[in-house]
Amino acid sequence: MAGVDELQASLGEGPCIDALRSVGDGVTDVPDLGEGVVPWPRLVPHVRRAGFAAVLSFQLSAGRSAGALNLWGREPGGFTEHERLLGALFADQAAVALAGARRATELTRALINREAIGRAKGVLMERFRISDGEAFTMLIESSQSTNLKLADVANWVITDAETGYAAERAAGTVDPA
Repeated sequence: MAGVDELQASLGEGPCIDALRSVGDGVTDVPDLGEGVVPWPRLVPHVRRAGFAAVLSFQLSAGRSAGALNLWGREPGGFTEHERLLGALFADQAAVALAGARRATELTRALINREAIGRAKGVLMERFRISDGEAFTMLIESSQSTNLKLADVANWVITDAETGYAAERAAGTVDPA
């Protein structure tokens, strides 16, 4: 259902929001969005106009919340037990896949940051004729005193060095080899 996720986020209500906030089993089941008091008074009219009458939402969680999976039904009465089971199984697999993708992204970012920190240490070691440990200590102290992440300080050192080297090459004060 295109746009409903964005609408839920902007309204602050809906099955995704409820599933994410759930402390129990992480399932939000509303078999009839047209009967009695509706749980999301601002969202439901949009959903009804789109032709949906029931929703089943699962929190996607594998260690930490990764989102929610909504299943929308066109008929009131909700979902069968078989459909609920299939939805829960799919949600479990989706949560594992999302957690794996998130972990891969974190590891990639860590490798990039590690490379930047190593390069920055090299710049400081060459510039100040200090050891690897001393260069790392300088980076940590700079990070703490500027309240910047270590990787951001490392990138600043690298950019500063590259800018300086480029200026020296342009001025002809450095051998380009």
